[in-house]
Amino acid sequence: MIVLGYLLSFLYMGLVIAVGEGLQRKFNFNKEVTRKCEHIATAMSWVICYFFVGTTIHLFIINLLACVVLGVITFGNLMQSVDREDTEKSYGLFYFGLSTTVVAAIVVFVNPSFYPLHGIAWYCLAFGDGFAPIFARIFKKKNVQVIPPKTIMGMLGVFVFSILSVVVFNYAFSLNYSWAFVLSVGCLSTLLELFGKHGEDNFYVEFGVFGYLVMQYYGLVTTPLIVAIILSVPLVVFSAKSKALTHTANAVAFCFLLLCAFCGGWSLMAMVAVLFVLNGLSSKVAGHLHKKSPQTKKESNERSAWQILANSGVAAILAIAFYVTRERFFLFGAIAVIGEEFADSMASDFGRLSRRKPLDILRLKRMTTGLSGGVSLIGTAMALFGAVLAILVPYLVLGKALPLEIGGLLIGLAFVGTLIDSMLGSGLQALFKCEVCNSLIENPVHCQTDAVCVKGISWLDNSMVNFLSGLLTALLTCLSIALIF
Repeated sequence: MIVLGYLLSFLYMGLVIAVGEGLQRKFNFNKEVTRKCEHIATAMSWVICYFFVGTTIHLFIINLLACVVLGVITFGNLMQSVDREDTEKSYGLFYFGLSTTVVAAIVVFVNPSFYPLHGIAWYCLAFGDGFAPIFARIFKKKNVQVIPPKTIMGMLGVFVFSILSVVVFNYAFSLNYSWAFVLSVGCLSTLLELFGKHGEDNFYVEFGVFGYLVMQYYGLVTTPLIVAIILSVPLVVFSAKSKALTHTANAVAFCFLLLCAFCGGWSLMAMVAVLFVLNGLSSKVAGHLHKKSPQTKKESNERSAWQILANSGVAAILAIAFYVTRERFFLFGAIAVIGEEFADSMASDFGRLSRRKPLDILRLKRMTTGLSGGVSLIGTAMALFGAVLAILVPYLVLGKALPLEIGGLLIGLAFVGTLIDSMLGSGLQALFKCEVCNSLIENPVHCQTDAVCVKGISWLDNSMVNFLSGLLTALLTCLSIALIF
């Protein structure tokens, strides 16, 4: 049986490759269609291994040998049928082999009971990612790009076939998954495929789905986490279409939401999700009201991954600390930090609407609109409103678990955090002068030349200021709650 398993596995893989190459070379089939048909056909390999080698070490060896073969094909450019025409060099074929090998190793050497989970992850990748471009072609007239070349209909293809894969395995192996969990697996597979570029999705989908299923196996998947994954689909699409975040920043924000849901439960999950939407809407409204004014603070509306990390890093650390220790002041600290970041964003967005130039918070002098360290009446008012709005979300979720006096304290600390941010921006953040156009800017390069630092610490940019203000807000919150309550 083992020998037959080896023979059938490699004969089948050779047949898939031969048919794909034949269709491409002899009949000039569309490369994308050919490649995805090969992708889909690989699903049968799991069935062959299941019946002939099971969870023996030969499962790992077969996948490892297949990974080596796929690596040689990929890096040696030996197959025309897997070459992409719509992007740069893709290593998706190798990533496919790598992900199946890693997962097979975990099944063989860690827990053979994971084998059905391996199958679900494999089929989510083979069928979901395989049918995505086929769906996109079938419904081409109704299609909309989300993150080029990924489309809405492609996402729908991944979602539908991932759901079908989970349902089949759920029934065949009596896994007893709830419909909510099945739906979340489909959403997770869809998002991981969306985030992958140049073939990385062939690793993300299988390994990510498998990891999520293992968490469920050990009882680590919570209802807030399931809801967060499901909500992430419209949130990521909204963010991508509005160009609020870069591609990588979108992925980081998605991970932050899941971490908050897993570590902080309903309160942090609801807070991050709701404020994410409100932040996008407020930025749109403020931008519409101020559309005739130049943006002096940044040249692009898209926030980078580093900016998201700087803004959410402290809150993420506090959420993890709360999960490990169950000390509530860590949770309250995370709430205050997230509230501070939202309030600061509201102040920045609407502060530009002020008819008067902002006042430097430390020097009490009028300064250029858009530069850090400036405050205005409308900006300060919106910061206070943003702090109230932000803390209101976890207060409604937690109810009596968040006493009114602590809620009021968190509002005050979130608002104070925005003032700390302005003080750091005025006193420490780097300010540069462009020697070409004489503009005061916050970036070290302007007009394609290096600018001169005229104030602050040269390496301390706005992202670092946001991180430091979040850190100081967290320290103040944790100390205040520990000492007062």
